[in-house]
Amino acid sequence: ARAEKAPTAPPPELRNMFRRGEWETVRGKPWSVMTPGQMRDKIEREAREEVAKKVNEYSRTLKAKKEKTKELTPTMAYGNMTPLNAAEERRAFLAAWDAYKKGERDSLPRDPQFVYADEEAARLRMSEWGAPRDDLLDHATRIMNAKRERYGDEGSYEKAAWGGDTIGVSDLEDTIKEYLIDHGIEKNVTIEWHDSLATPSMTMSLGRRKAHGVLHMPSKASTGGFFRREWIQALLDHEIGTHFACAINDAHASEYVRGTFNTASHWALRGRNVTPREHLVTEEGLATLNTHMSAKVKLLWGPALAYWTRWMGTQLGFSSLFEALEPYVPELSRRWQQCYRCKRGLSDTSEKKSLAKDQCYLEGAWRLLEGRKHLDFKLLHSGRIALEEYPDAKSAWLRFTHASVSKGVFTMTPHFLREPGKYAAHLEEIAVENGVEA
Repeated sequence: ARAEKAPTAPPPELRNMFRRGEWETVRGKPWSVMTPGQMRDKIEREAREEVAKKVNEYSRTLKAKKEKTKELTPTMAYGNMTPLNAAEERRAFLAAWDAYKKGERDSLPRDPQFVYADEEAARLRMSEWGAPRDDLLDHATRIMNAKRERYGDEGSYEKAAWGGDTIGVSDLEDTIKEYLIDHGIEKNVTIEWHDSLATPSMTMSLGRRKAHGVLHMPSKASTGGFFRREWIQALLDHEIGTHFACAINDAHASEYVRGTFNTASHWALRGRNVTPREHLVTEEGLATLNTHMSAKVKLLWGPALAYWTRWMGTQLGFSSLFEALEPYVPELSRRWQQCYRCKRGLSDTSEKKSLAKDQCYLEGAWRLLEGRKHLDFKLLHSGRIALEEYPDAKSAWLRFTHASVSKGVFTMTPHFLREPGKYAAHLEEIAVENGVEA
């Protein structure tokens, strides 16, 4: 006998057995080989497989995006906030500015539009430092006006502060290596040269009892091949003598200074209830003061300019800010750099927002100078310590330095702290020059 042909769809009278939306899914499916329960299991399994497929596709897409972002992101400090098209936007902006000043165009240049490897990451990194402040705006303006009255153009100030003696790239590398050897860290820091880098920067990788730094330097192609000798000393005291010293000391000694000698101590239990910005303010303040040790002019002109510019960036877009800076920074490339550092992190630089990070230089230096007669500056270089946690750090540091274990722990003492009296006199000179009362 001929076998009966199996039905190709569930009978219409069984429609009520299915959940909403399932009926259309099963129509046209072979029915006679499945029970309703089996059919439901099949539908649910296919739905799970579809979800898993989409999750896998999303994961692959996300992984590819991360790899592409990593490939595009510049390998320098704050690389995720470095625009990929900064050079092109700079050329276009300065050409338009030249035309504007010559009367060949009526309006200010278009505000630069920056492109990042990851736009969202750039904006998030920008927000880490909070909004710019105006607490020291009057002091910043006073310092800027004092510099302008005394030295006029930028070149006169640079020569007065850093002298006229210059060195080339090869001599510079030798100077850096000598500095590293003097501090016993020649194996901990490497130097990388960049054709497109405008200013030096430092990146670090840290671990338990180890630290490695990379000093990123502008090459001959981006500097003209010469550096002021005194400025190089200031750079090394800033990047190596301050930032790397704090980092490597923190890597080696932090487990002791965080309350290891008494695990029930207030310092250990409380944790470190300070923000990244508070740490940055203290460390960049130290770096600012140490930078000015080599300067023949102790006026905090650069930090004051950065503070003022970041606040004004919350009131103005890029082009308007560039115009407002003209009386203080007549040299075009330097003025571009100030506005660029102010607006980096933004895609549309017409936004009245700023990266607040660079306000930390003046803010930190000011707070440290106000407390200069009461602070232990060797302690502040012994790790990454914010002023907000100074009292607890002080007591922990005293326990550490009087314990036998401290003899086996590496610590780096910057050369300028080897004579405490001389360092105190240096701080006093800066404070008097800038009108900071203790």
